[in-house]
Amino acid sequence: LTSWYNTQKTALTNKVNELLNVDEGTFRIRSLSSGKYVVPAAGGTGSGTALQQSDQYSGTTAAQWMIHLRGTQRQIKNIKSGQCMDLQTDVNGQTGIVQRSCNGAATQDFRIGVLGPGEYTLRSKHNLAFQPQNGASGNNVNIVQNTVKGLAPEKFAIEKYGSGPHRDFLE
Repeated sequence: LTSWYNTQKTALTNKVNELLNVDEGTFRIRSLSSGKYVVPAAGGTGSGTALQQSDQYSGTTAAQWMIHLRGTQRQIKNIKSGQCMDLQTDVNGQTGIVQRSCNGAATQDFRIGVLGPGEYTLRSKHNLAFQPQNGASGNNVNIVQNTVKGLAPEKFAIEKYGSGPHRDFLE
């Protein structure tokens, strides 16, 4: 009986790990308040490059993000640069969102919350919401984490991109 139990426990543990460690697909992330896409500044690929909202790179790989589920958190990797979203500084307050080499740090772990049909919030490890700085709607405005207030600038569309498989965030 002990042997059977250990076999079942191992199989179940492996299945849970498999389900909680999966690529969810390629997406574009668009601010619902401005209609602009989240991209590295100037479509850049450098480490530490600020993420901004822009309509200038919406048709390029700079606006495409691979979302990978890791347990209960998500790693969000830019297709063009191959780098992951990261907090500029690990602070429980306003700070910029940048891209850096994917390294598994907690500052690269994000949550996606469903607010309503087609409306999502992106949250950092500090449970602070992504939003354009000062709620601005122009091009080249930095994306920051800041206090959750439930306002329009905190709402994003996460649009499936390409023909590959896409996983529903509610699964």
